[in-house]
This record gives sequence, C-alpha cells and structure tokens, in this order.
Amino acid sequence: MFLLAFPLNIAYTPLMFLIAAVCSVFEKTKGDKKFGGTSLVARIFTDEEPMNLALLLLFLFSTPLVKFFLYLCLISFAFLMWSEWAFEMLEESRKPGGKQVYGLPALQPVIDFLLLFRVEITLIKSHIEVFIGFLSILLVLTGRLAPIFPIFFWQYLRIKHVVSSFTQLSF
Repeated sequence: MFLLAFPLNIAYTPLMFLIAAVCSVFEKTKGDKKFGGTSLVARIFTDEEPMNLALLLLFLFSTPLVKFFLYLCLISFAFLMWSEWAFEMLEESRKPGGKQVYGLPALQPVIDFLLLFRVEITLIKSHIEVFIGFLSILLVLTGRLAPIFPIFFWQYLRIKHVVSSFTQLSF
C-alpha cells in the first residue's frame, strides 16, 4: 500500500502505512504459540514492522531532507515485504486448486531479485538509519532540525541495536 500511495502523493500515506503495519502485526501473531501469552508484546518490540511505526512518529519533527531518507528506509522495507508476500502468492497459485493471480508470474524476476538480495537491502536500510542519526546531530547544531528529533531517533536506534544484527553491523 505504501509503495502505491507514496509516488502518487496521496495525503494520508503515513496513516495508511500505520494501519497496514498494525494489521500485519496482528495477523502474524494470530497463530503464534511460540511466546505463549506475550506473543504480541514480544513481536512489537522485536519485529521490524512495528519499529518502522516509530519512523512515522519522527515525521512530525523532521525536515524535508530527513524525510527523504526516512522514506528511503520505509520504501526499502515495503519492497521487501511486498516481495515476500508476492512469493507466497506465487507458491499458493502453483498448488492444485490454488487461486491464480494474473500478471504476478511476470514479476517473478523482480521477486527473485528482491528475495535474493534481501539481506543486502536490509543492511543498506540500517546504514541509512545510522546515517540519519549522525545527520540529525549536524542538522540540530546548524539549527535546521528540531532538537527533539535526535533524542527520539537515537532511542529508536538504541532499541534497534539490541534486536537487529543489521543495525549492530552498521555501527
């Protein structure tokens, strides 16, 4: 949804991303018995999708330059989620009696490319996030960014550093 709404410059793109991410978290935890009763809480603090919701909060305090880099992070994550979803739909359509999605097999090379390089794309996303952190300090010192932004963003990076090996590698 984010991939369609952002280029079209639809007014409520962050709100649509928020709704989609919340629905996705609830969908993933529906059949999850791994964490017992704390599955939803554990998923919220360790999964990449809910952590991207924090990036949406940061849009309130950012400048157009920082928003550009935040959008790059969200778009890269959206491409990865779309490729996994499309791959699941292709696998389902190949089963006997599976629902055929017209046009999706034509995107098989793109889906394969994104799935093949998902580690590198996630690492690039983490590099961009660390770059935003250092850029935000520079922008606060030059008076171009609200001082609350680096405080929130570095807290986001600190939590992400604990749960994501990609962020640890970026540092």
